[in-house]
Amino acid sequence: MGSTAAAAPGVLMARIAAATDRIRVGSGGMLLPLHAPLALAEQAAVLDALFRGRIDLGFGRGSGTLDETAIRALRRGVPMPEHEEYEREAAELAGYTSPAGRGPDGVVVAAGHANHAELWVPASSADGAGLAARLGLPLSFAHHLRPDDTESAQELYRRAFTPSDRLAEPRVMVSCLAVCAETADRAEFFTWPWYVSLARQAHGDTGPLPAAAGVTARELTDDERAAFRHPWALVTGTPAAVAVQLADLVNRTDADELLVMTPVYDPAARARSIELLAAATG
Repeated sequence: MGSTAAAAPGVLMARIAAATDRIRVGSGGMLLPLHAPLALAEQAAVLDALFRGRIDLGFGRGSGTLDETAIRALRRGVPMPEHEEYEREAAELAGYTSPAGRGPDGVVVAAGHANHAELWVPASSADGAGLAARLGLPLSFAHHLRPDDTESAQELYRRAFTPSDRLAEPRVMVSCLAVCAETADRAEFFTWPWYVSLARQAHGDTGPLPAAAGVTARELTDDERAAFRHPWALVTGTPAAVAVQLADLVNRTDADELLVMTPVYDPAARARSIELLAAATG
């Protein structure tokens, strides 16, 4: 897909972590059906050794696992795991990345130290939320994809949560999209390409996000505008307005953390949006 930044999250995480000093760096996530659990655990262990306490390993089975040709190439003929097999592999990964670093088969990750990377379950459905609860792992829910399901999924997760050796209480992250600018009109200007990109993807065009100057709202039908402009899927406006909307989102979803993405083509405008939001939220 032309809209995908990188197909090797571990490599990109290493580059970002090496260029920064304090921020946590995570995958959103590694596609477990395409890789052996031990291989992902070893990547996490090496990243943790290089950047202690700054690595989050998110894993899942998103749309990237739907390409059967890619699955055959990566798994070298091993069949795509069914639901029960996927849960077994998830539990295996949880064991390898636990403080003990030991899988259910007794194999120990060859890192030579305790693994402090945090394991997360990114999810966009009740099934993913339930898996995170059963494994005693933190949940990162894709609110930007399924805004109408966020509250019910996190409620299910909190009810079903089983404490583990790495997490005593439920922990929920909610992902959202936010665009800030000095004025509401300017924020809207930078936001339209995202809606246009979604409309194009619905028609099979998976190209990169277009520049704001190259698209207009006229590219969208009335139905597309209504479908994409969910009030909580993307928040946009001045820093103060966006901060209020995000605080409301936290209150509605009982989120412990927010994962904020800024779908803006222009690097300078994207960086400015992040700076404004950081200043407004303290």
